[in-house]
Amino acid sequence: MGRRIAILVALLLGLALAALFGFRTAIVELVIVDRLAARGIVVGALEVAEIGLGEMRIEGLRLGARDELAARELRIAYEPGDLVQGRIETIAIEGLVLKLDLTGAAAPLGSLQALLEGEDGAAPRPLPAIVMNGSRIEAETPLGLCLVIIVFGEVYHAGISYRSLRRSRF
Repeated sequence: MGRRIAILVALLLGLALAALFGFRTAIVELVIVDRLAARGIVVGALEVAEIGLGEMRIEGLRLGARDELAARELRIAYEPGDLVQGRIETIAIEGLVLKLDLTGAAAPLGSLQALLEGEDGAAPRPLPAIVMNGSRIEAETPLGLCLVIIVFGEVYHAGISYRSLRRSRF
């Protein structure tokens, strides 16, 4: 009798772990959408296509009340322990379209401005290194639309050296 219960418990635990593994992308998707919604960010579309121990791939991203940010693909590199604390090593973006308002009539990022502010009054976290490919920035200025096309570009902040970057390939 005791052996049967142990086998049943082991089977149920195995099934639970398999279900959790199978639904991991959906679970991460829900967590991301929930965290963004808590900051007042409208998520138009987001699909976590792949998640691993050191990298996550998001496809079809659209954020903002007026789709101020859209991206065909994001590859987010991280260390598992750092991800729990909200730290990311690099972000590689394919097909970014970012709409900015530099007229002074509204916040530059529109409804996405909260992304640059810290959570719960804390100081904002530093941005990770960002690699962009096939991207464009549409900046509305007092003189009209300024379009910046990025065929391949890299953005670093002072805390990251070039050699420390992980390369994401598209």
